[in-house]
Amino acid sequence: MHKVTRFTHIGFQFNSCKDSGVNLDIEEVQIQIENKNLFPWLQKKLPDLDISRYSQKELDEIGEYFYQTDSCYGSNHFGVKNDGLLLLVAYCLEGAQNNFKP
Repeated sequence: MHKVTRFTHIGFQFNSCKDSGVNLDIEEVQIQIENKNLFPWLQKKLPDLDISRYSQKELDEIGEYFYQTDSCYGSNHFGVKNDGLLLLVAYCLEGAQNNFKP
């Protein structure tokens, strides 16, 4: 999958979950990012999250990007203080903007 598309597609998935009324604790999301367990955890928490377009390698690369972004900037840099899904959307926007290449 093209690098920018990889972030925009999953960002739309997170956005759809948010629109459905889902809230994730921002601290728990950051813990899962730090533990490099984000996508297995999200699949349990968000059964409607469709990540079937992604290979495991792509999910690992996205997870690593989120880890690096969270380690460098944290949530306040992106204006997100309360919601983990919105934090993930912000990280997707950042990844697409920077055209992250693993």
